[in-house]
Amino acid sequence: MYDFGGICKNTQVRLEETVALTGDRNYPLCIGGRRAAPPEDCGGPAHFNQLCAHFSPYYIYQQLLDGYEMYQRRDQLSEEEQYEFEERQQELSRFSYWAKVDKFDRRTANKRLKLYAAGDDNWMAYEEVSW
Repeated sequence: MYDFGGICKNTQVRLEETVALTGDRNYPLCIGGRRAAPPEDCGGPAHFNQLCAHFSPYYIYQQLLDGYEMYQRRDQLSEEEQYEFEERQQELSRFSYWAKVDKFDRRTANKRLKLYAAGDDNWMAYEEVSW
């Protein structure tokens, strides 16, 4: 379960096969998944979907192009354009999460499962997301 802004989101777990444990494998093991976890306190599923639509690949691409154009003429910007340029630079930090939102990192999931199985509290460590 994931607390999605006060609304729990169920995670489907399917047992596909029961096999004998071997010494060279870590258990439990994730063999697949879909999409990155939503950022904490993002406002619930509807708002998360709105954010996904807003930070579309086209939007990110367009913002990068506009920012690069401003960067090229940074010495000639008016005071108002300079302020806008600084805002664009701050927004760039948000793009890394949204550019990868549809990716699922199975390796990281398995590393965290290995820590969980070993009783290591570091399994709960997560990358802070700025959205």
